[in-house]
Amino acid sequence: MLSTNSWPFLGNQAFALHGNDLQPGQPMFVFASFGVASSPFPVGAGCSVFLDLGSLVALSTFGVASPAGNANITLSLPNNAAYVGVNLAYQVMAIDPGAQLGLTLSNALDCVLGF
Repeated sequence: MLSTNSWPFLGNQAFALHGNDLQPGQPMFVFASFGVASSPFPVGAGCSVFLDLGSLVALSTFGVASPAGNANITLSLPNNAAYVGVNLAYQVMAIDPGAQLGLTLSNALDCVLGF
């Protein structure tokens, strides 16, 4: 499950994504796009990519799950009015040795930047 710690307002240096129910000690990788897709893209074993495939990028940041299966990733948001209204969506891929594909995809978070 993917969630955030606060609203995605411009200048928020502490904006963070929280991954829960992860395999302890395993990494999670963050992907982003300009919004979510109109329909999910299934990749198999019940996993789907919810992000817009045309603008999908892998971010260079990742987190490692704690012994409790939680991970946090801070993504500082710019303090620039030019980004007001920009739609960013996030989804994480977590390594999961027990899963059929060896990985699990989270839900997507669809954020619109504002003040």
